[in-house]
Amino acid sequence: MTRFIVGVFAIASSIGPGVAAEIGAPQSLTSVAQYSDAAPDRPYFTALQSLVERYGVANGFKTPSGVAFRGEQALSRADMIMLIDASLDQVAQLAEMTLMEMPPEQRDQAMRKLPIMQGAMCKPMAARFDSVKQIKDVKASDPWFQASANLVEKWSIRIASSDGTFGPADAVGADDARACLKIFSPKGPASRSGPLTRGDFAIMMNEALEDFTDGLAGSDGR
Repeated sequence: MTRFIVGVFAIASSIGPGVAAEIGAPQSLTSVAQYSDAAPDRPYFTALQSLVERYGVANGFKTPSGVAFRGEQALSRADMIMLIDASLDQVAQLAEMTLMEMPPEQRDQAMRKLPIMQGAMCKPMAARFDSVKQIKDVKASDPWFQASANLVEKWSIRIASSDGTFGPADAVGADDARACLKIFSPKGPASRSGPLTRGDFAIMMNEALEDFTDGLAGSDGR
C-alpha cells in the first residue's frame, strides 16, 4: 500500500537550546472527550474533535486526571511530526479505498488534485536522509522516534537539516507548519503569524486534511 500511495502522491535525545517545553506523546484515544482539557469553548475544539474521531490523530500528555492536549502550549517540531505521522496510514488507506472505487476518468482527475508527498519538507532547507539513524538528535528511546522513522523511511519526508539535526523541542513558526502541511494540501492551510500553539496547529492540520479529502472526492476544495 505504501508504494501505491507514494506513487499517487508523486503525481500528486538532545533538546534544542533555550526550549524547555514538554513534548506530547502518542495516545490511544478515540474521542475528543477523553482529553481532560479539551472543552467545547476552546477555539481548537472542533478541529481536534475531527482529528481524533475522523482521522485517528491522538497526541497528548499523561496527567493524574487523564490525558491533556495542552492546546495553549507552544508547538514543538516533535509535536508537529507526531501529529502528522498519526494520520498518514489512515489517510493512505482512505486514498486507496476512495480511488479504487472511482471510474478511471474520475480517478485520474482526483489523482491530479492530490498533494505531492514525495520530497515534502517539514523543516526549512531540510535534506534527504534514507534512515532515521542518520539524524543525530533522534534516539530510539525518544517518544518521537517512531514518527521520525516513519516520515523519513516510509514516506520520504524531510525533517532534518543537512547537518543531521532535527531539533525536536524547537518552536515551530506558521510558515514552517504550512510548508509541512503541504503533504496533504498543495495550497496549505490558511496563513497565521508568529509562533504556533498546539491548538493552532490542530486547526491548520484539520484544514489541510479536509482539503485532502475534498481532493479525493474530485471537488475543487476550498
